[in-house]
Amino acid sequence: RAFNMFYEIGDLKQALPILKQLVALPNQKYKGASRIAAKIEAGQGSLKEAFNILLKSYLNMKESYLKEKTKGTLYAMKAQIDLKCLNNDGRHCQKNDFFGNSYILDNGIYKAKLQHYMKEKLEIKQ
Repeated sequence: RAFNMFYEIGDLKQALPILKQLVALPNQKYKGASRIAAKIEAGQGSLKEAFNILLKSYLNMKESYLKEKTKGTLYAMKAQIDLKCLNNDGRHCQKNDFFGNSYILDNGIYKAKLQHYMKEKLEIKQ
């Protein structure tokens, strides 16, 4: 039903709670659900919640292409969260990326070290 609401009807608001229920299932039968749910959540303005949804799922994934892809998405999400903090108020910010690398300070602006991950589209908007 969630995939129908998302793909066929395009109703992201109705699809999101169902996708979150699928993500919470212990057997991870619906492996792509966490990526879709996270991107919808990010599109609604909650990048931190999106990161948490995806991280929880990632930690339970077996090694696969999907896990590698998800690692890159998590890197980009965390970097966006952290860099926004570092380049705005700078207080209580994480200074290391998803892989533990320090962010780069270049002419007073913090940047991610691994720029190739930053090209991924992280949001799905209605």
